[in-house]
Amino acid sequence: MKKFLAKVIWFLVPLAVVLAGLEAYLRSVPNSYKLKYGYMQRHSGTVETLVLGSSHTYHGLKPSCFSSPCFNLAYSSQDLKRDDYLLSRFIDGMDSLKQVVVPISYHTMPEMMEDFSSSEVLLKYYGMYMDYPPARFSFELTIPRWYDKILMQLRGESVCKSDSLGFGTDYMPEPDNLDEEHALSTVAYHTHKDFSHVDENMRILEHIISECGRRGVKVILLTTPVTDLYCDNLDVRQLELMHACADSLASWHDNVVYWDFMRDARFSYGDFHDVDHLAVNGAEKFSRILSDSIKSLYR
Repeated sequence: MKKFLAKVIWFLVPLAVVLAGLEAYLRSVPNSYKLKYGYMQRHSGTVETLVLGSSHTYHGLKPSCFSSPCFNLAYSSQDLKRDDYLLSRFIDGMDSLKQVVVPISYHTMPEMMEDFSSSEVLLKYYGMYMDYPPARFSFELTIPRWYDKILMQLRGESVCKSDSLGFGTDYMPEPDNLDEEHALSTVAYHTHKDFSHVDENMRILEHIISECGRRGVKVILLTTPVTDLYCDNLDVRQLELMHACADSLASWHDNVVYWDFMRDARFSYGDFHDVDHLAVNGAEKFSRILSDSIKSLYR
């Protein structure tokens, strides 16, 4: 028995060393979660405009196009619950903060990340790199296809798709994505029959607004530009819900405004990556428009 245990130990110890080394290497690879959290830890006190939300703002608002210090803390599939966590994590040290941008998209109010099969992986990243408590002790080696990161590094490809201010840089104009077929499939994915999360999401928004209000910070509820291909196929009930939630919050709270750019005529197909996401050039245009709109709040 002792010889057997010794052999097991001699096998397991080298394996554990190899696995620990792989985990350490994977953790060292730059990624957007690490970049965003690290920036906020070091520079949150200088940020005047904080952008939260999902891919619509991650790829839709470029902080370098704003006229005052801005940082993009949004990420693909990020929901209001994670927005609230990140804002609560840093707001006490954000002495320069003037406004927080919170996107209210067609799919925002009925959704929670936990509803999607991909959320388990995404939440692990929040735990590993953003100190999110429920997933704090996750491991990179439990992520499917973890070895792709190593291969990308060896090929000299960047794993991190965010610029230094958190903007998602990889959405170029893609004409092939702009057709009725893509619009119908995207709308179907974003349309929900179950509205059971709406009350909780409203409570989360109320908490964000309250925390900002106590500090004299404005909350800008924002619906980003999308194509008519997308708009024209939306479910009327869910679209009305989006507007009703955003309008009511703006009317109830003095520190809240709601700006709806969904059908803004200043944007053409050439500004979009797909039917509901701006490309980099469209994001630059939208960022300058929003920056000017923010300045008008203080005139």
